[in-house]
Amino acid sequence: MTLATGEAPEAAWLERLRKAVASVPLDVVVHPGLVYCSEIAGSPLQRDGLGDECTRLLGRLGGPEVAVWAHNLGLGRNARASLAWSAAARASGAALLLHHHDFFFDNRWARWPEMRANGVPNLEAAARAVFPVAPRTAHITINGADH
Repeated sequence: MTLATGEAPEAAWLERLRKAVASVPLDVVVHPGLVYCSEIAGSPLQRDGLGDECTRLLGRLGGPEVAVWAHNLGLGRNARASLAWSAAARASGAALLLHHHDFFFDNRWARWPEMRANGVPNLEAAARAVFPVAPRTAHITINGADH
């Protein structure tokens, strides 16, 4: 199992995760472009290569037998990461499981300027980023209201 994240997890949290999945080897890959865009502080250098990194990672892990569980991309805090994971999953044949429990349009319009500043020009582009459609893509919600 590989955990891809924008920042290194806290040691205690990572140790609990390793114990919880003790029978499964766990690799951690950190790419700064995976954090919320507001935490990137506008640096295009941290975003550069994100698509290549996602594609390389999925290619290294395998192909159609790989599944990506992407947590809460519907919040819209990093549309570039959403697009990168979607493109990488399509290219590699991996399944993309999008776990939604918050959405940018659900009383979070304060995030809209951030999304626009990070390459999302309109609502159609936002919808494509957070609700990608592909043959092996599934959208999963945790409650009836989000569904």
